[in-house]
Amino acid sequence: MTTRTRQKVAFANGIQVEIRFAYLFLPLILILLAGPVYSATIVVPVGGNLQAALNTAQFGDTIVLQAGGTYIPVGDSFVLPNKGAGTGTDADYITIRTSNLAGLSASDQRLDPAVHGSALARLMSVSGYATLSADAGAHHYKFIGIEVTTNGNPAKYTPDLINFGAYFTREQRLGTGHFVLDRVFVHSAEISATNLFPATVERTSGRGIAVGASEISVINSYIAGFAGKYPTGHSAAGQNIDSYGIYTDAGPGPLHIINNYIEAQFNNVFIGGAGLPTTNTGIVTNATLSSATLSNVNNLSVGDLVAFPYAACTPASSGLSYAQPWETGKINSINGNNVTFTVVQAQNSCLAGAPDNGGTARWNGEHIHDVEIRHNTLNKPDVWNSFSVPKAWIEIKEMKNGVIDGNDMYSGVGTNIALTVRNQDGASPWATIQNVTISNNRMRGYKWGFGLLLTDNEQPTINSGNILISNNLYSLPKPVESSPANFLLMVGGFNVTIQHNTIVQPGSPVVSDTISPQFKFKDNVVANYQYGMNCTVPGGMSACWPDLTMTGNVIIDTRWNKGDGPLAGLYPAGNYYPATAGDVGFVDMANDNYGLTASSPYKNRASDGTDPGVDMTALLAAIGGSAIPNPTPTPTPTPTASTCARRSTTAASTSTACAGATTRSLSRRFTTTSTATTATRQCSPALTPRATTSTTTTTSTG
Repeated sequence: MTTRTRQKVAFANGIQVEIRFAYLFLPLILILLAGPVYSATIVVPVGGNLQAALNTAQFGDTIVLQAGGTYIPVGDSFVLPNKGAGTGTDADYITIRTSNLAGLSASDQRLDPAVHGSALARLMSVSGYATLSADAGAHHYKFIGIEVTTNGNPAKYTPDLINFGAYFTREQRLGTGHFVLDRVFVHSAEISATNLFPATVERTSGRGIAVGASEISVINSYIAGFAGKYPTGHSAAGQNIDSYGIYTDAGPGPLHIINNYIEAQFNNVFIGGAGLPTTNTGIVTNATLSSATLSNVNNLSVGDLVAFPYAACTPASSGLSYAQPWETGKINSINGNNVTFTVVQAQNSCLAGAPDNGGTARWNGEHIHDVEIRHNTLNKPDVWNSFSVPKAWIEIKEMKNGVIDGNDMYSGVGTNIALTVRNQDGASPWATIQNVTISNNRMRGYKWGFGLLLTDNEQPTINSGNILISNNLYSLPKPVESSPANFLLMVGGFNVTIQHNTIVQPGSPVVSDTISPQFKFKDNVVANYQYGMNCTVPGGMSACWPDLTMTGNVIIDTRWNKGDGPLAGLYPAGNYYPATAGDVGFVDMANDNYGLTASSPYKNRASDGTDPGVDMTALLAAIGGSAIPNPTPTPTPTPTASTCARRSTTAASTSTACAGATTRSLSRRFTTTSTATTATRQCSPALTPRATTSTTTTTSTG
């Protein structure tokens, strides 16, 4: 039980200041602060009731926890209460912080538990429920210098250590948020500030932070230990945990993940993976295989995809393990409330049939939006190599407007970045990945570079696009068994631009089996591998990538069989073809400096007049790296860009503009096996914390 009273205190100058007092059954020390905001500081000693303090605090208050102290919820979790509307401004923030701010990193610097661990106050769950959660409608809470973990009881496995609304409805998600986690240490109980890389394989918590609320910031923090196997006694004991560092299944966003160390075996960051909400719905009547009457047609246009209810579609009836009780129709006409449509299908769609009369159709719903992932270290350390089967550093299944910039990534077992659009529940065909920039990232330990599945193969979706991948560096290839380390695996999409990236990969630059218009591949340094720009669409490159822009690239001829002639006869004019990586003129390839020397034959040869490939100065500035060495190598002769272009890019044609050039047989299709291989690298590279930069999301348009 908690009561609150207010008292006016008169000072000698005649000013009266209203000060709040809180009285709790468990001991709390109140430091009274007189000031224009009339806020209170509530000090909760070890053994005090933090939940009571959370319940008592008002907008603008500060709750101080004892550094080095441990706080255990009285109930299942510490719950952030809904305090009402407030002002809706930053003045509403209730701050929960350690008593030893001076012992933390600076406010714009990343927390290092090994250095700052003793300055943290610890929240520890013992129940199997999230250590920290929030009531629907709660808003404006800020945590500084707090550790979040469990007591490690294997009988109380904890799926998520922090859960901000992953179970909320659409309305609750939109009304909950403005949470900030600043210099927090979120970790499974099996690791600690003094033992960050334990040899133990079992884990008693699987995921760090689940986000189902609006306007969430995770900054300058350390999120670690999410890997391994379910503990003995769990129903899935011995199986790998699908572990995440930070994830949101349906947003809504904005979400800011900035300057953190994030460690997770499956996905370090995961966006999407659930059905999406919508307010655009209508009751279906008079349904046929190609027409229906809807009780509402607001925000519905010709060409839109609609999810119609279709209860007959089940795994049992269809033999499809992932069948969903929905059928997608593409709207052909709208006449009053009557619509006509064409059924659209994917591999998990049932045979077409009339939608269910009386059911609810859905269209043009919401998206996870405005996500920025900047300046983080995403790590899958070598100590996990014996059991790790990673999925991705970052996996995105749905997102509109996002930036992935300035991140430093390492994996002991090969992984990638995956943009895989999913209509996860079959009822969200408007799902998409659009307006996304991926720039200035360094990836070490890759099985392939990017997986871009921009058209869902499992359930129908709209096409994804407006993707820019620029100034990224891949090194240390670790291909999975029987699968080359291709740079880009692309299915569908539109307006995808790949520019100024460097990867000397044992795989193809691009592999695709689906048409992708407005594709731009320029100013990159890549290896060709045997199969090069590998399109399996009948008609070859021109059919796969209509209006392709391909120029300014340095393509290293790593073919082992060159029977189809010079590369210059296989690609458009304006690209360069060194015989080996050594001929490119890298500054120091052995030490991951892939900038070009002043004497490189490709210096300033990109289509924009700069160097092809990654700009190492910009990259290291973005990830907080060190200065680039500047040796003076021996000058090399200047090459001439190829002027030999294909006359025909159809698969059947052998006519070229240069003698001896022939077209290739693109017979190898890409596979996406996730079989793990054990790497031989013995220690992870140094991972350097950096200062926080802007938290404003930059979005592309189009």
